[in-house]
Formats: sequence, C-alpha cells, structure tokens
Amino acid sequence: AATRIFEAAVLLVLTVYFVLGAGLLTLRYAVLPNAQQFRPWVEQVSSQALGLPVHIGAIQTQWHGLMPQFALHDVRIDGPQGQPALQFAAVEATPSWKSLTRLTPTFDQLVIRGADLTVTRPDANHLEIGGIRIALNSSGQSDAAQQFADWLFEQDEILILDSRLTWENAAQHAPPLPLTQVNLLLRNTLLTHRAALTATPPAGFGGPIDLRASFRQPFFLRHTADFSRWKGTLYGEASNVDLAALQPQLPLTLPATTQTGRGSVRAWAQLDKAAPTAFTADLALRGVALQLAPSKTPGPLPPALPASLPPFALDTLSTRMTWAPLPGGENASLQNLQFRTAQGQS
Repeated sequence: AATRIFEAAVLLVLTVYFVLGAGLLTLRYAVLPNAQQFRPWVEQVSSQALGLPVHIGAIQTQWHGLMPQFALHDVRIDGPQGQPALQFAAVEATPSWKSLTRLTPTFDQLVIRGADLTVTRPDANHLEIGGIRIALNSSGQSDAAQQFADWLFEQDEILILDSRLTWENAAQHAPPLPLTQVNLLLRNTLLTHRAALTATPPAGFGGPIDLRASFRQPFFLRHTADFSRWKGTLYGEASNVDLAALQPQLPLTLPATTQTGRGSVRAWAQLDKAAPTAFTADLALRGVALQLAPSKTPGPLPPALPASLPPFALDTLSTRMTWAPLPGGENASLQNLQFRTAQGQS
C-alpha cells in the first residue's frame, strides 16, 4: 500500500510538472508572440478586475526569467460614469504567480512613466483621482470605485516615474498646485501598505516635497481599501517653502493665517480608523508674519488664541509643535521654542 501511495505521488508530481511545462511553453511560444490578437480579452479581464472599463491601444511582450513582461500602450481607464478618467502612454506590467490563486490579474510590478495626473480633494471625506472618487471612510463609496481601490492596494508594487501631478484642494478653495518630477512608489503586502512620493513644486513655492505613508490593516477585511480600518503614519517634509502658499494646500485648518514667511517644515501624523491620534511638526522659519484665527477654529493642531490679539511678526522662529486628542478635549504643546522679533528680542 505504501508503495502504491508513493507511486501515485510521483505520478502526480510528474503530471503537474509536465502540465506546467507545457503551459509555459505554450504561453511563451504560442500566446505571447501573438499577444496583440488577445488584446480584447486582456481588456475584458482587466475591466473585470478593476471594476472600471479599461482600453488598451497595443500590447508588446517579452520573457524575463519564468515570467512574461507586458508593455501596454495607450492605456485608458474610464470612470464610473463612463468618462475618461486615467490615461497613460505606456504601462510596463510584470504579472505575479498570485494571479493563479486569486483568479484575477495581480502584478509583481506596474511601472508608469510620464503620466499627467490630477488629484482633487472635493471635501474632507473624498479624493478624486482623474475623476474616480475614492471615499476615505467606509461610507459613500461606489461599488466600481471600491473595486478599483481594492485592486490598486492588492498589487505588490506600483511605480510612477518622471510624471506630473496637479493637486487641487477644492475643500479649502486653494489654487491648483502643479508638481513636476513626480516619483511615486507604492508597495503592498498582505497587511501593510507603504508609499513614498517626491515632487518638485513651482519655483516660488519652495524646494522639493517629500511625502511618505505607512499603514497597516487588520485581518479579514471585506475590502482591502477600507481606509476607515487602517492604522499608520503620514510624514511630510518641505524645505524653503512659502508658508502663505503652503497653508491653503493642507488638508486641515490651522489656528493662524500665515501672511509671510519661509522655512523648513517636517510633520508627522498618526491616524487610526481615519482619525488623527497625534500630530508633531518641526518648524524652522524666517520672516514670519502671523494672524491668529478665532478660538473656535477646528483642526488637529493647538487650539487658536482669542481673535482680539493683533498680528505679530518674527525674524526667526523654530519650535516643535505637538497635539493629541484627549477625552473631552485635547493636549497641545510647543517645545524648544526659540524666536527673534524684528526688534532683536528673543
């Protein structure tokens, strides 16, 4: 009996080996050289995976190791209402073996170069990427947008290189902020999601911008991109930035209006279930003129002082600001505060 079991196991292994080998040979020498003929099928499968219509102008293939690589040209993703939402001249795609177990297209790496993207913040609870509205909480998400967001955060790695991005903070009525030399890296594992973005703002705005995010999701989520269940950290850094130009671009309300000033800013925000649990900012500023806002001003920063206080100006200002919510209130502090007034006082 043991011999028969062993022989059956060997036969099964050999069968799987030859079936996989035949499949790889067929894929490499019969399917891939004629990939353009399968373009309608690729569009259909991609549309089903993303939950949005996908259109591909042309497909080129090559073999790398044990996996094929695809070069997709003139790629367009339509929004839920059928409007063109995202368009890419070329996308380099390396499939993952996980596609076989998930029964949906999954990629080890997606590389997009020279993209031109627009990201809009219409209100506090949504972002629009090329017209595709993504809810930052668990409600108000369309089925198509939810499926697209889930798919996006289930790919191993997405790279967007040497691209342009326009940030529109409509919720704050801010002017559009065009960014060039945009490089974005998104890496996803089973439970973690990490992103890093570098970009160059307009010359008068300041130096390069560095944004990073690291989040973790719990087990057994119905939707991978249920951001209301994620927990993690956001980090941002900018040098020689024009504070008056920066302030309206931030997705929060500050307790003071910056009339003039430049300097370096580093900030960390801890979030849990889409709510801030801690905020820290290191500031090194010069030529600062501030107008305090009314004390009722909301926001994840120290509460504002009475509006009756006059504006004040400082030659230099450096400090660390911290904030955290408390039951029935909040805790805010300024650490290592150093400043010099226009009269030389400090």
